Amino acid sequence: MAQLPPRVRKSFVKLLPANVVLHVCASGSPGSLSRKLQHRPHVGKKERTHWASRRIRQENNGVVLEFPMSNNLIHAGQKEPAQSWLSSLWFCQQNMHNQFPLAESLPNMVATGQFSFPIKTAWAKQQSFLSGSDKFPGFAVTHVRLPPKVTPEVYTTAGGTKNAKFIIPGITSAAHLAQTLVLLSDLFDQASEPDPPTSARTDPGGASAARTAAA
Repeated sequence: MAQLPPRVRKSFVKLLPANVVLHVCASGSPGSLSRKLQHRPHVGKKERTHWASRRIRQENNGVVLEFPMSNNLIHAGQKEPAQSWLSSLWFCQQNMHNQFPLAESLPNMVATGQFSFPIKTAWAKQQSFLSGSDKFPGFAVTHVRLPPKVTPEVYTTAGGTKNAKFIIPGITSAAHLAQTLVLLSDLFDQASEPDPPTSARTDPGGASAARTAAA
């Protein structure tokens, strides 16, 4: 946030990491650095077994989808990339006979945040770059300036009484996050402007002009 232009930073009051999805190829042997990083407590797990994979929910250590035939993993549930990486090392050591990752990739990070202003639902429904349904909360943002696979969702209020919130899935780099925040600031800048007075929205050639002429 600190490296963004001031005009962009003023559009937001909150930005937080929410989730990291990590893909892991676990077929290697343990290394000295990895072994040194394992000395931290983890407790219990609940697992559900499926035909080709099993889902393991670990207490305070994220969720793992394990594919036993290939020794590949999908790890989620941690907020920071470093936390997710360390959790994947621990899982491999404890559950895969001391196998350690040969390769890891980070295809998806999720951030959440809050605008510094409210966004009314009625205003959002009039914007061509937003799509939504009354059956589901939030509006999806679609725009050519969005990075690949990044799909922000913005949550409005009917009366505009609270600052609007948003979620940004699909992030793969800090540059993509910054690009998305700049776009959101540009797109929703008009939503932060106060509604014009009622008199300004009336037709100047209508009833008010007629009353003036009669006087």
